[in-house]
Amino acid sequence: GPAGMATMTAPVKSMPAKGGVYSFEVVPGMTGTWALHLAAKVQGEPETVRGTINADPVK
Repeated sequence: GPAGMATMTAPVKSMPAKGGVYSFEVVPGMTGTWALHLAAKVQGEPETVRGTINADPVK
């Protein structure tokens, strides 16, 4: 992770899509900044689109 921590996993729950926006809920096991690694199959793209964002979960 971005804070120098070892890689960890957290449960992810997909939420209903609204207007082409896909949402999800993540329940992290601890506070702090998490690096979320995302991957999606996008129509018209030959390869999986991948990205990473840093997030500070809000309780």
